Amino acid sequence: MSHELDIKVENKYVVEVRLDQSVFTIDVDEHGRPQFTESVLEKVPPYIREEMKTILFEMKFGPKQVHKCVYIDADHQEWCPETKGLGNCNCTPANVSYRSKKPTQQLGISIGEEYVELKYGESVFKLGLKRNGYADFPESVTKELPPEIPFIVAGRIPNMRKNGINQTQIELEIVHDFWCDELAGVGVCRCDPVLRNPDEPKLTQWWEAGWGVLTCVVCHKSYNGDISSYHVRYDWAPLFKRHRITDNHNKVYWEFWRKTLICEDCLRNIMSETHIRFPHVIDDVETSPRVRRRRPIRDRGKLRLVK
Repeated sequence: MSHELDIKVENKYVVEVRLDQSVFTIDVDEHGRPQFTESVLEKVPPYIREEMKTILFEMKFGPKQVHKCVYIDADHQEWCPETKGLGNCNCTPANVSYRSKKPTQQLGISIGEEYVELKYGESVFKLGLKRNGYADFPESVTKELPPEIPFIVAGRIPNMRKNGINQTQIELEIVHDFWCDELAGVGVCRCDPVLRNPDEPKLTQWWEAGWGVLTCVVCHKSYNGDISSYHVRYDWAPLFKRHRITDNHNKVYWEFWRKTLICEDCLRNIMSETHIRFPHVIDDVETSPRVRRRRPIRDRGKLRLVK
């Protein structure tokens, strides 16, 4: 059974805590130890209080976090009231742990005969329907919603009608820039986050072909011909592209950014100098003593991603 715990540092001696639907403030001493009042002792089971102490200590003496949201998991005894949903825990659960909760936002969709109602956060929007049955988003509404919402709603409505569902709740993951202070819990957001559609896979791959010229930014050598390109994205952000010119040269290029295209020969040299291994860069046997042996030739063409 899991509990959602959200902790915000108000100042040096006060934190705001939300445990599931309950919200309360807790005083902390100069060492970061929480001082639980009688009302908190009644609402919060001992195993959760112990996890709160651990989390507050890590927030104070770790990377100076001011906000942390986690799920607390525990294996309760079979007879425990919390397991049966009859009250608070009065056992000593085993395997108590917590895991970070991804930043999310709730989107509710309700379909009527001539309208669609959206609830995004605390805002509610009632939209008319177009002739094709899709929601009509006026400009006044689109200004108040993230740009991803109309596309997510347009993709959900046909499936809801097909399955006879009039209401649904969607948990949208908020994707911040990796350097964002809010993502790390050490400050407020200063990036431009996007919402990830849960109907779309996180890892996407596709292939395309064409004709063109490719130039390496390291050695500046250019080759032209028919190009086979393999794209890999995560959360719709480009990870890399692999281009192969399929004429007599049979050259391979790796694209990590729109201004960084490196031929495989130069990338091999960079790997030798930095000792960084990137799978699938070299298909055949590498003879350099500074680079570890790559996959055998029989594995050519199989994409492998570093976890």
